Amino acid sequence: MSRAPRTAHFVFSPETPTFARRNKPHRPIRMTEQELRRYLRQMKEEDSQRAFHGFYDLCHDRLFRIAFHYLRREEWTQEVVLDVFMKLWELRDRLPALGNIEDYCFIL
Repeated sequence: MSRAPRTAHFVFSPETPTFARRNKPHRPIRMTEQELRRYLRQMKEEDSQRAFHGFYDLCHDRLFRIAFHYLRREEWTQEVVLDVFMKLWELRDRLPALGNIEDYCFIL
């Protein structure tokens, strides 16, 4: 039985569509629907990078583990998950109206 590798932490930079490696220890963060909605509203209303970072911290590990379950290759998984976050930043104006953000991530 393979296990998901320890995920790398990255920081998204909207000015340049890349992620920079973050020197931060791995710690899983539990996400609540209320916190997600707050971050999504801030991302839309304030064009807030800080809110996006919070959203990223809440969602990255879960998305990574689910994607890794299907892809079974760490490099591919990192690329797919980072592409999803870049697309979410581009579509941030639409996100608060979505019913289920996790389902939407898998449609992207």
